[in-house]
Amino acid sequence: MFCRKCGNKLEDDWIVCPSCGEPQKQGDIQQTSPGPVKKWWIAAGAGVIFLVLIMALLGTLIMLGSQMPAHTDGGESKTTAPKEVLKEEKRELTETAAPKRKSKKKAASAKKEENGVAADTAAQSKTAEEKTAEALRSEYIFPDSSTRYLSEEEVRNKDASQLLIGRNEIFARYGYIFQMEELKTHFEGTSWYKGTVPGNQFDGDAVFNDFEKKNIELIKKVEDEINGTAADQQNVQENNFSIPAGIYVNNHSFPGWQALAAVDYASVDWFEVSLYTESYTNTAVFYGGKVDERTIQVTAEGTGITLTLHWENEREMTITRSGEFTGTDSSMFNDMTNINYTLASGF
Repeated sequence: MFCRKCGNKLEDDWIVCPSCGEPQKQGDIQQTSPGPVKKWWIAAGAGVIFLVLIMALLGTLIMLGSQMPAHTDGGESKTTAPKEVLKEEKRELTETAAPKRKSKKKAASAKKEENGVAADTAAQSKTAEEKTAEALRSEYIFPDSSTRYLSEEEVRNKDASQLLIGRNEIFARYGYIFQMEELKTHFEGTSWYKGTVPGNQFDGDAVFNDFEKKNIELIKKVEDEINGTAADQQNVQENNFSIPAGIYVNNHSFPGWQALAAVDYASVDWFEVSLYTESYTNTAVFYGGKVDERTIQVTAEGTGITLTLHWENEREMTITRSGEFTGTDSSMFNDMTNINYTLASGF
């Protein structure tokens, strides 16, 4: 049987319940556990479960509270702590990622700088090439006389000494070896000239293009006008005999060819004399100055040959030679000296 108050199991002869002290009457003692006892146990079990849940919740709050940052001012509530934690974590992630972005920016900047340096180098290189080309052009009187026709106006803008150099730089491009000291000194002082072809072996008709041939003719024409004027002015001042420039023809013909001599003023007191034939392309060139007002003496440097030209009058002169020609066509050139010449018609 069971106690009517607490439901404890009792022996049949127990008058008082040993658990709760409730007196027991024989008529009140029940053989089975009453309904209220069962409800009490159910309520007690529910209470235990509720208590466990409360403790679990408190434990969770305590754990969260231990992870919250300490606030010295006490002005922020506990509910804002998780947001601050998230902000802190985001900041840490940002700081961790920042070096990568910085590294990318640095790499891009370095690449840009490298490209800039390369561009500057290319620009400097280009500038250097342009400067080199300009410096080379400055060594010429007519830098492009081999690639275009010169105008008469630009030729007339040069003086006699410039025209002499400008005409002969066309020869110099092909390695013509100059005997005239003025020209030799000038061209050997340039960076591009290489003398390789002696004058008596130089074939201008074979090497010159049409631009060069026409430009030589134009420069020579203007040269003759200027030099002729200078010579006339000098002779008027001195009232002496003038040495006429021009083409002279020998007074008798050789079998199959004609001897010719060209007398040109390189300057007022300096002459260029060329011996050549109508049927031959080889030319012997001499340079020299006045001996007196009717005589000039010219030499071919390195040959030991000196020619003396003496004028009897304004149209007739004689060429005498000191030394002997050697090599190709030597006999022909020897025959072209020690004879008389007459200024050709038109001069």
